[in-house]
Amino acid sequence: MFVIYAHPCSFQGILRLRGRPAVAYDQQGLVFAVAMEGGAVKLFDSRSYDKGPFDTFLVGGDTAEVCDIKFSNDGKSMLLTTTSNSIYVLDAYGGEKAQRCGFNLDPSLTAMEATFTPDGQYVVSGWRDAHVET
Repeated sequence: MFVIYAHPCSFQGILRLRGRPAVAYDQQGLVFAVAMEGGAVKLFDSRSYDKGPFDTFLVGGDTAEVCDIKFSNDGKSMLLTTTSNSIYVLDAYGGEKAQRCGFNLDPSLTAMEATFTPDGQYVVSGWRDAHVET
């Protein structure tokens, strides 16, 4: 389930979704993306989300749970990290994979995180060892 709030925390609506979705807004706040189990990414118009997604695409071949999703500053790309230690850079308009980086990490390494640099030219990523207390 994904709950939508307006500032200051007034309830706006609920999207009922399977699994644990990852959500991100574009820089203008006009579109939000919801990545769900099974590799589906749905794009919603924030002004009319109740009409359903205006686009849906699959991150082909990877059915791992999405940990995080982000838009680039220019809104042209999306970045997804998954529980299978993959990082995807997707075209935000059509969902085509621009790039995939996969890592063969020790299963004890968890919580992979990635982000675009401010100019959107590079991706920075890291992960932490699950056995180290933070």
